[in-house]
Amino acid sequence: MTRYLALAFFCAACGGSLTNADGGANTDGGPQPDGSIADAAVDARLPPFDAGAFCSGSSPRMMVNGAEITVVKATGKAFALNCCDSAELTVATSAYQALFSVLWRAQAPANTMVDLGKPPPNFSIELDLGCDPAMTSCASASPEERYAQGFSGAIQWQYGSSGMNVSYCLSAQESPSAPHPLIHSLALYAPNVTSP
Repeated sequence: MTRYLALAFFCAACGGSLTNADGGANTDGGPQPDGSIADAAVDARLPPFDAGAFCSGSSPRMMVNGAEITVVKATGKAFALNCCDSAELTVATSAYQALFSVLWRAQAPANTMVDLGKPPPNFSIELDLGCDPAMTSCASASPEERYAQGFSGAIQWQYGSSGMNVSYCLSAQESPSAPHPLIHSLALYAPNVTSP
């Protein structure tokens, strides 16, 4: 029931965007656990995201801060909304105890592919570590990481007999002016995720 209340809140204004509880942009930069500020220049040296090279094969992949990490499981869930096409991807990895969650929404009728570098109007996406963005409590919680901007790549989906089939090929990178505490850059590939 809580999940559906959260979705009602999430889609109350289909044209809205996802923001922090304080209404600010989802940059969530801040001090490192040791009190230092993250060095954004480290990730500026990473090569640009090459979707063709990274997003290939039939298994999910993830890179965090330039290092590949093992994806243990990637599962999806579609949300039936009268205003939008929407789905969530949940990713378990061997490197993080918390789950990664990617929640997106495209106002219907929409294309079945979104270029994240140039998203259409009224498209929203959020990636959280340690918080499910489909839950009401996540809006005011402090996840370990939260991204709602700085994305590139694409999300593609189609409807079938078993629900929505979604393929993710995306990257997110912090802004040098607002470094993130843990994840300075991320690349995620999850092909053909069944999202009932």
